[in-house]
Amino acid sequence: MKNRKFILENILKFREHLEKEQISRFRDALRKESAIDKELTNRRRDLEKLRFRRDNLLTSKRLDINRIKTLQEEILFTEIDEDTLDKNLVKAKDTTENERKAWVEKKSEKDAIKKLKEKHGKAVEKEMIKEEQKEIDDIAIQKHKEKE
Repeated sequence: MKNRKFILENILKFREHLEKEQISRFRDALRKESAIDKELTNRRRDLEKLRFRRDNLLTSKRLDINRIKTLQEEILFTEIDEDTLDKNLVKAKDTTENERKAWVEKKSEKDAIKKLKEKHGKAVEKEMIKEEQKEIDDIAIQKHKEKE
């Protein structure tokens, strides 16, 4: 085994680079999903507050129709925002899952080449041991011949 260098070393480095990029895309997708989820939670909280204020106005002794109408419009727009955020969250979760799957794929591609590198290293080690043993045997034969 004259060539002891792992010939797929550059490919391994490239695969490691691709995996790191994919991890970055996965993290970005997670952050985006988390931000949308947080915004959706805030919208839902706002919606509950608006509904509570509207209900309080409806049950109060003084009916302010204009204020109730304004609150109802705010509720409507917040519900529309909530629906949009809900759809965006579903898309973000799909994107996150796709990025995770792509990361797993990149990792397995890298790991396959890494295993080949390990096997190559073991084969090189075996070959070196054989060469050392051959040298030791040659030295022993030479010493034995010198004694005769």
